[in-house]
Amino acid sequence: MNRRTILQSTLALAGVADAGRASRVVHGAQVPAPSLFTPRLDLYGRHLLWLRDPAAVAAAVREAGYDGLDINIRPGAQGHVAPERVREELPPFVQAVRAGGVEVSSITPPIQDADSPHAEAILGTAASLGIRHYWWGTWRYTTTQPVADQLEALRPRVARLAALNERYGMTAMYHTYAGNAVGTPIWDLLSLLKAHDPRQVGFHFDVGHMVREGANGLWALNLRAAGRYVTGVSFKDIV
Repeated sequence: MNRRTILQSTLALAGVADAGRASRVVHGAQVPAPSLFTPRLDLYGRHLLWLRDPAAVAAAVREAGYDGLDINIRPGAQGHVAPERVREELPPFVQAVRAGGVEVSSITPPIQDADSPHAEAILGTAASLGIRHYWWGTWRYTTTQPVADQLEALRPRVARLAALNERYGMTAMYHTYAGNAVGTPIWDLLSLLKAHDPRQVGFHFDVGHMVREGANGLWALNLRAAGRYVTGVSFKDIV
């Protein structure tokens, strides 16, 4: 089974394959459902940080057989673009990668909420380049407060980020981690996301982390529960 077959099967399990058959209701208004699509496989830019030239990065993506690149916008050697210089560095990097025959439609910035440093500069610059999706997160639980109280404290932060994303036409994909992270059991973060349009906030469902936490088929149930809020899928080998 190749990667595209696995991806198609996973999206079908999440209910994405049925998305084109009906409309959905958001805040009482009828919203057209997304049309069926052919998934594109992006290579996570962190795996290519040893290459600094965007033309060389694009060549490596093509050689590996991927369709696109998710660019890391992180400080120093952690990213190809520095957050504080996103306006200057992201446009030429994206243009060079695209000139190399590789699509760029998503980024990984250090954004937890609308108040994160450089959030508006990052989202505004990305949107101007036709990039519409970004990796979002991650929050961790503390043992000193009830879980329900911690989730309620996150509600306004999710709302502000959703509003910011709507302004720029961006979708935040919350990455699901194993361990003591918000979003690991899906239901917790879903209770906050469901008040918003999945075009603004959703899950970046990490198959590796979720299988680790959801053995005996629980991960599949969680994926179905996340449903239309699955805005991206990350594939890792759990072994």
